[in-house]
Amino acid sequence: MKTLSLLLAVLSAAFLVSCEGHEHESGVITDRIVSSSTDVASASVSGTWTGRSGTGQWKSIMKLRENGPSISGTMTWVHSSNDTRSISGTRSGSSLTLHIGGGDVWHLTVSGNRMTGTGDKAGTNRSYKLSFAR
Repeated sequence: MKTLSLLLAVLSAAFLVSCEGHEHESGVITDRIVSSSTDVASASVSGTWTGRSGTGQWKSIMKLRENGPSISGTMTWVHSSNDTRSISGTRSGSSLTLHIGGGDVWHLTVSGNRMTGTGDKAGTNRSYKLSFAR
C-alpha cells in the first residue's frame, strides 16, 4: 500500500509541474497542460540569418520579418557591402518561397534554427544550394 501511495504522490507532483496557471478574460484562473515539445514549423523566421549559397563561395545575411504568411526583409552579400537586395515571400508551414530583388527565387525549408534549400538564378537555368542559420 505504501508503494501505491508513493507512486500516486510522484505522479501528482509530475502533473503539477507540467501545468501552469492560465487566466481567462473573465479573470478566472484555470490550469492547462504545457507541452514539452515545440512545434518547430510554427516558430517565427523573423530575425537575422547568416549563410552560404552555391558551393559555399557566396556568403549572405538575411534580415527577415514575418507577418502571418507574408515575409519581407533584406539580403546583403557579405563580399559587397553595396549589394543589398529586398526580399518578399510567403510561408506555408515549414516551407518558404523568397523572391530576392534582382529576380532570384529561393525555396527553403525551416527546421529549428536552420534553413536549407535551393535558389534559382534569374534569367538562367542555374540552381544552387542554400544553407542559413541563426
